[in-house]
Amino acid sequence: MQGDVHVGTLVLDQVAQPWFECRFRPTSAWEPLRPTVEAWTRAVESDDSDEDEIIRTLEAVDALKLALIAVPGSETIEDFLIHVEGDTARFRH
Repeated sequence: MQGDVHVGTLVLDQVAQPWFECRFRPTSAWEPLRPTVEAWTRAVESDDSDEDEIIRTLEAVDALKLALIAVPGSETIEDFLIHVEGDTARFRH
């Protein structure tokens, strides 16, 4: 979620502690956010990224104010890391 906007659904495939590995089903609201989150994912998973790039891209993702909600009406998780590549995602909190 981004505020009250549903940007996608994570469907849990497996837990590989500390990561939850999921299939990602985006909504149309995901499109404006995708470049920022994918840049963060590339930066943190690349052997070529430097610390400044990782920090810059993480700050950009944090500025999106994304939240995870397990099911409607349940606890909101705002402190998490997420990596998204196409239709796969993994997160930890």
